[in-house]
Amino acid sequence: MHSADSVDVTLTKYGEYLYDNLILFAPRVESFDSLSFDDILEFVNVGGNILVAVDGGITDGMRSFAANCGIEFDKKGTQIIDHFSYEPMLDHK
Repeated sequence: MHSADSVDVTLTKYGEYLYDNLILFAPRVESFDSLSFDDILEFVNVGGNILVAVDGGITDGMRSFAANCGIEFDKKGTQIIDHFSYEPMLDHK
């Protein structure tokens, strides 16, 4: 396990992938020190699995990466509202 600011993150060793799955919970990261979005995209292209979680602060780099995987996020400043589980008491506006 590595944090988003780890400098020694690598997906391969001796030409072989070290992992089958990658979990990326760093929505505000624009790039990593030792791992690029191109490296992650190559990991996905050869059959690796990736789980990405984002929030409203998603960076342009993460948006671009997701677009290369066929995923589009809503425009900046938009929200998703669940009208079936809405709780008016939680609305502080």
